[in-house]
Amino acid sequence: MIALAGVVIFPVMTWLLFAAFSEGKPVGMLLFLIPFVLIGAGLLLFGLRGLVREMAYGHWNLDIPDGSVRPGSSISVTLRPGRKRLVRPEAELTCRLTCIASEVFSGRIEGLSTAERQVDRVERVTLWDKSWTVAPATIDPDAGLPLSLSIPANTAITNADSRDGSGVRWQLNVVIPSDGVQHEAMFEIPVR
Repeated sequence: MIALAGVVIFPVMTWLLFAAFSEGKPVGMLLFLIPFVLIGAGLLLFGLRGLVREMAYGHWNLDIPDGSVRPGSSISVTLRPGRKRLVRPEAELTCRLTCIASEVFSGRIEGLSTAERQVDRVERVTLWDKSWTVAPATIDPDAGLPLSLSIPANTAITNADSRDGSGVRWQLNVVIPSDGVQHEAMFEIPVR
């Protein structure tokens, strides 16, 4: 998505800059357009970087037995590379399990057109957070890498609203340093 924004913004702003320069527009106009060209180039490079990473290394999958985790339990989940290749981490894997509560506040701004009046603001609060490391070991795509998750007993269960993102959500973030790249995978953990 970011690459697409860069593909659209970068050529349009470059063309506007070229048109302004060739028509002898004032220097102020040129100075005004330069940041937009640079932002478009940055978006394009950032998006292409992510696209190349996805094509070269693929995504990651997480297998959760029974499809969810109960509060007060420990469970072993399996991390697998999306592509059929061995992954050899160069250093420890960093894992972080977080419980996040999100609330959406809607409001209206008077004096604007009807389309611009509705405003949403999202507030996020971390209810629980735990980080740990896992010793580097070769990750086979078939066997995967087992990770142990412990969910506290007196905790909120997953109840996120898919329409606006409000509610409680559990996330597992895993950073895998391999091939000179920091692979970052994020998974939703259903706690029920």
